[in-house]
Amino acid sequence: MAPQQSLPAVDVLELPEREEIEPADDPVAPMVAIRQLEKRYRSRDGEVYAVKGVSLDVARGEFVTLLGPSGCGKTTILRSVAGLETPDAGEIVIGGRTVFSSDQRVKLTPAQRKIGMVFQSYAIWPHMTVFDNVAYPLRRRKVSRPEIQRRTTETLEMLGLGHLADRPATNLSGGQQQRVAVARALVAQAELILFDEPLSNLDAKLRKEVRQEIRDIQQRLGITVLYVTHDQEEAMAVSDRILVLDGGIVKDAGSPERIYSRPADVFSARFVGESNVIEGTIISADDDHWLVNTPLGDLHVQRQPGDTTTLTDAVVLTVRPEHMGLASMQDPAMRDLTLPGAVRASSFLGPFAELAVELSSGHEVVVRINGAALHRPGDPVAVRIEPGNVVLHAAEPSA
Repeated sequence: MAPQQSLPAVDVLELPEREEIEPADDPVAPMVAIRQLEKRYRSRDGEVYAVKGVSLDVARGEFVTLLGPSGCGKTTILRSVAGLETPDAGEIVIGGRTVFSSDQRVKLTPAQRKIGMVFQSYAIWPHMTVFDNVAYPLRRRKVSRPEIQRRTTETLEMLGLGHLADRPATNLSGGQQQRVAVARALVAQAELILFDEPLSNLDAKLRKEVRQEIRDIQQRLGITVLYVTHDQEEAMAVSDRILVLDGGIVKDAGSPERIYSRPADVFSARFVGESNVIEGTIISADDDHWLVNTPLGDLHVQRQPGDTTTLTDAVVLTVRPEHMGLASMQDPAMRDLTLPGAVRASSFLGPFAELAVELSSGHEVVVRINGAALHRPGDPVAVRIEPGNVVLHAAEPSA
């Protein structure tokens, strides 16, 4: 349920805007440090946590994405960093300077935080030209006219908007307006830029183009980015690191490759991409593998370094559809790694085909194979599950 009324915020000192407030000169410190951040709301159902004890660091020059479903707390975190939300507890440090602290009773205004922000709605001034929209932050800071001209022109050229400088902002396409919003965030030369669902209003082709431009510029200029999206593909395409959130809590954090190949929990496995989820119990082990009894049959799972799972533990296995394959039951070497079944449904999706396979155990799994391979409902198949492609998670305690 959507929050209705914010709890009273902690009484904080709101400092006046002063140019002499500068970040601490510590190149080793993270650009953003968040400690035990909390934000609560009152709703008809009682008190609701939008963010519950979140701590995270964003290194200088790092591209970090907050990823999760609607209502998971990602936008609340971003708006708290920007100064557009007042947390109930915690601390936020940007560039070595505390911008919010419930304990120290500090709260800097958005303008004092010296960050750039790109919104989902673009927030373009309709009565201004492209040039004037981008130059607006510099004029607010009373930068000299020659410097405004130079920096605005350079930024527009960087984003391929130089030829549109004199065009009214209302005469732009959606993709062009989003580029203007990015240019306006870049022109002030902020070291940190926040992006709040910036591509959600664009079509699929434009989303790919603009997200690559954002990534290219971020890497070229070495700026720090904190990015919010619910689009898993977008997050994996642009990020150095992803934080997966649910219910105001960080469920998983790591590189896109690690989160996709070895998600930390079942929620992350299901939300980032797709996974077959299989409950089971460990029945034996050696130095390299677990043997897990499941409703599909006994499955071999490769052990990972540092795994603390013990025998008889209840576990949950996750396997990506593309990490399952088809094999011949006639191959003796594959007999222990295959499960017989039949195709229930088949969908051709261009580069791959997706098969819903009903196994002889009566359970169904989803398998993705090369799109050129044709399988029809009723075709007998054998599903191959390689031990190294199975991720083992501890089963969550029953409520």
